[in-house]
Amino acid sequence: MIMPAVIGVREAKVKMGQILEEVQGGQIYEIVRHGKPVAILVGVENYTMLLERIEDMEDLLDAKEAMKEPSRPFEEFVSEYGARYKAGV
Repeated sequence: MIMPAVIGVREAKVKMGQILEEVQGGQIYEIVRHGKPVAILVGVENYTMLLERIEDMEDLLDAKEAMKEPSRPFEEFVSEYGARYKAGV
Protein backbone atom coordinates (compact mmCIF):
# COMPACT_ATOMS: atom_id res chain seq x y z
CA MET A 1 0.00 0.00 0.00
CA ILE A 2 1.31 3.43 -0.92
CA MET A 3 1.47 5.74 2.04
CA PRO A 4 0.55 9.33 1.23
CA ALA A 5 3.02 12.14 1.74
CA VAL A 6 1.63 14.57 4.31
CA ILE A 7 1.72 18.26 3.46
CA GLY A 8 0.17 21.35 5.00
CA VAL A 9 -2.30 23.52 3.12
CA ARG A 10 0.04 26.51 2.94
CA GLU A 11 2.97 24.47 1.67
CA ALA A 12 0.68 22.73 -0.85
CA LYS A 13 -0.39 26.11 -2.25
CA VAL A 14 3.22 27.16 -2.74
CA LYS A 15 4.34 23.85 -4.28
CA MET A 16 1.18 22.96 -6.23
CA GLY A 17 2.92 22.69 -9.62
CA GLN A 18 5.53 20.28 -8.25
CA ILE A 19 2.88 18.34 -6.31
CA LEU A 20 0.74 17.88 -9.43
CA GLU A 21 3.72 16.50 -11.35
CA GLU A 22 4.40 14.04 -8.52
CA VAL A 23 0.73 13.05 -8.35
CA GLN A 24 0.76 12.32 -12.09
CA GLY A 25 3.71 10.03 -11.37
CA GLY A 26 1.73 8.07 -8.76
CA GLN A 27 2.49 9.93 -5.52
CA ILE A 28 -0.47 10.45 -3.18
CA TYR A 29 -0.72 13.45 -0.87
CA GLU A 30 -2.66 13.93 2.33
CA ILE A 31 -3.28 17.63 2.82
CA VAL A 32 -3.63 18.73 6.44
CA ARG A 33 -4.81 21.91 8.12
CA HIS A 34 -3.74 22.42 11.73
CA GLY A 35 -2.56 18.81 11.80
CA LYS A 36 -5.93 17.37 10.71
CA PRO A 37 -6.46 15.71 7.31
CA VAL A 38 -8.71 17.74 5.00
CA ALA A 39 -8.10 16.17 1.57
CA ILE A 40 -6.37 13.42 -0.34
CA LEU A 41 -4.80 14.29 -3.67
CA VAL A 42 -4.44 11.41 -6.14
CA GLY A 43 -3.80 11.28 -9.86
CA VAL A 44 -6.53 10.48 -12.34
CA GLU A 45 -5.11 7.02 -13.09
CA ASN A 46 -5.08 6.05 -9.40
CA TYR A 47 -8.54 7.51 -8.89
CA THR A 48 -9.94 5.57 -11.86
CA MET A 49 -8.29 2.38 -10.61
CA LEU A 50 -9.83 2.88 -7.17
CA LEU A 51 -13.30 3.42 -8.64
CA GLU A 52 -12.94 0.25 -10.74
CA ARG A 53 -11.88 -1.76 -7.67
CA ILE A 54 -14.84 -0.45 -5.70
CA GLU A 55 -17.18 -1.41 -8.54
CA ASP A 56 -15.62 -4.90 -8.70
CA MET A 57 -16.07 -5.32 -4.94
CA GLU A 58 -19.70 -4.21 -5.17
CA ASP A 59 -20.27 -6.75 -7.95
CA LEU A 60 -18.75 -9.49 -5.79
CA LEU A 61 -20.95 -8.54 -2.84
CA ASP A 62 -24.02 -8.55 -5.09
CA ALA A 63 -23.09 -12.00 -6.40
CA LYS A 64 -22.54 -13.27 -2.85
CA GLU A 65 -26.00 -12.01 -1.85
CA ALA A 66 -27.55 -13.58 -4.93
CA MET A 67 -26.04 -16.93 -3.97
CA LYS A 68 -28.09 -16.81 -0.74
CA GLU A 69 -31.34 -16.70 -2.69
CA PRO A 70 -33.12 -20.00 -3.18
CA SER A 71 -32.53 -21.60 -6.53
CA ARG A 72 -34.43 -24.10 -8.61
CA PRO A 73 -33.37 -26.79 -11.03
CA PHE A 74 -32.37 -25.59 -14.47
CA GLU A 75 -34.87 -27.92 -16.13
CA GLU A 76 -37.71 -26.26 -14.19
CA PHE A 77 -36.57 -22.82 -15.33
CA VAL A 78 -36.31 -23.93 -18.97
CA SER A 79 -39.72 -25.55 -18.81
CA GLU A 80 -41.33 -22.38 -17.39
CA TYR A 81 -39.46 -20.07 -19.76
CA GLY A 82 -40.36 -22.25 -22.74
CA ALA A 83 -44.04 -22.16 -21.79
CA ARG A 84 -43.95 -18.37 -21.46
CA TYR A 85 -42.09 -18.02 -24.76
CA LYS A 86 -44.62 -20.17 -26.58
CA ALA A 87 -47.48 -18.19 -25.01
CA GLY A 88 -45.90 -14.92 -26.18
CA VAL A 89 -45.51 -13.47 -22.68
